[in-house]
Amino acid sequence: MKIKLSVLILITLSVLPSCVSKKLNTVSEAITHVVDMKLIEPSASEIPYREIDSDPFHIDDIKVIDDKLRVVVSYGGGCGSVNWQVFYNNLVRKSFPPQTDFLLTLNDEDPCRSIVIDTLHISLGQVESMARAGGVVIRLLPSEDAIHYALPLR
Repeated sequence: MKIKLSVLILITLSVLPSCVSKKLNTVSEAITHVVDMKLIEPSASEIPYREIDSDPFHIDDIKVIDDKLRVVVSYGGGCGSVNWQVFYNNLVRKSFPPQTDFLLTLNDEDPCRSIVIDTLHISLGQVESMARAGGVVIRLLPSEDAIHYALPLR
């Protein structure tokens, strides 16, 4: 009985690392793109954020680096074209610090099912004056993840 249990444990231990390495290889094979973008300001005739369509995606990470918002996103795809857009409507909620929203959208003409990871860089030039006046909280819709952006006074 002990021999059978020992053999079973040895087989399990020898198979386990190959499963782990296979999973790591799959993750490392995820497609990664870096896309530099500029904010797109909708004109006064643009429709409200809630009426702007987007394909599904997930925001994995948000970080301010210099004067850009670095956003790591993931979505299903891998073999077609995608178009990311950022909308900013200049609406600011009066609070301390003030709060504003950006809307990130995805138009995915991609029927494939791989998990794609993109890193997007969004210019924060539209909110620089608020960032220099004590900071601004930016919500990134549709996830509502928020980040504080502040710059030193000049």
